[in-house]
Amino acid sequence: MKLSLDDLLQTEALVTRSQHPHLAAALSRRCSRGLLDRLAPGVYGPSNARNSLPLRALAASLAWPDAVITGRTAAALTWWPELPADTIVVARKNGGDSFGSFKVERRAVNGGHITWRGQVAITCPALTVLDLIPSMGGNVIDEALRRRAVTLTALRGTLAETPGRRGNAQREELVEDSRDLPWSEPERFGQRHLRQAHITGWRTNVRVALGRTTMFLDIAFERELLAIEIDGWAYHNSRSSFEADRARDARLIAHGWTVLRFTAAQVDDEQAFVATITATLARLRRR
Repeated sequence: MKLSLDDLLQTEALVTRSQHPHLAAALSRRCSRGLLDRLAPGVYGPSNARNSLPLRALAASLAWPDAVITGRTAAALTWWPELPADTIVVARKNGGDSFGSFKVERRAVNGGHITWRGQVAITCPALTVLDLIPSMGGNVIDEALRRRAVTLTALRGTLAETPGRRGNAQREELVEDSRDLPWSEPERFGQRHLRQAHITGWRTNVRVALGRTTMFLDIAFERELLAIEIDGWAYHNSRSSFEADRARDARLIAHGWTVLRFTAAQVDDEQAFVATITATLARLRRR
């Protein structure tokens, strides 16, 4: 029995013309009256469906059954829901024409690098991160590590499994640059400066218990009780965080620690950053 369009819309989020060719005229009429929207070739949904990223991704999968959602949309649908993703990038082995807010690229994605959300094929988190590095740099690695969406082992393995891609040199450099698990771009730069200056004896994200209080230090020289705190652009810009940071510093100092706090701009000055830490270490070691 052929269902009416109204009956289908009661049970289906989206309607495809290929599965219901008898509804072609009804679908066109509803679209012309603004009651339905053509989301992708041959795929129709409610007029507000364009505001739903999951529905738009589903529309792409219904229009192109071999499609894999990549890039920012893949991140937003899996582990980074706050990430804006206006254009949906779709990978297809044989390519195809783009449509509206869908960009189709010719690219084959290995089945081992695909995760599924219902009917929607999406690049796995590790491949998604690698895809976004050329446009987002190390920030996307930091965000994925902070959210525990990926591990460095997974990133290294996926990078090895996708050789020959343009931009792989940058990907490899930034993945290796993440071995000390920075949580922000300024932390990444600070760690890089220490390595390039051949300064050793430090660890990152160090857990310190002070009585009933537990805190994590960005960089710590535990033998010398030297804490390096780096104030990133996005995470230390409120009055409450300013107050909390000073309370942390006071508690650390009361327990014998020396605290050096750097802003992102100060970390950019590599020579001054390294010189300050070197001089402080020398003083603490003499003591």
